[in-house]
Amino acid sequence: MKRTVKEQDVYDKAKAYRESVEPLMNEIREQCIALKIPFFASFSVAADGISKVTCINSALTPTDLGMKMANCEVVPLMHIAGGGKAVPASELAEIEID
Repeated sequence: MKRTVKEQDVYDKAKAYRESVEPLMNEIREQCIALKIPFFASFSVAADGISKVTCINSALTPTDLGMKMANCEVVPLMHIAGGGKAVPASELAEIEID
């Protein structure tokens, strides 16, 4: 059965993001660079009402800042936002190499 999209199910805030949020994110990025603060942010700006959601992701990694920071969550969050899957460490299998 084909699902139909109702007008109230369609969500589009891309223009609002560009006009209001993006300038603030640019300021935040500049401040985080100056203060050497890594960050990750994700904004859901559109959805077609069925399956597609459009997100705008922004990040500043420790590597971007010339830092080494063990266990920083920014890179894993970027991976997940890009479609990667997260597997808890407790579920990872150890592989023995002969």
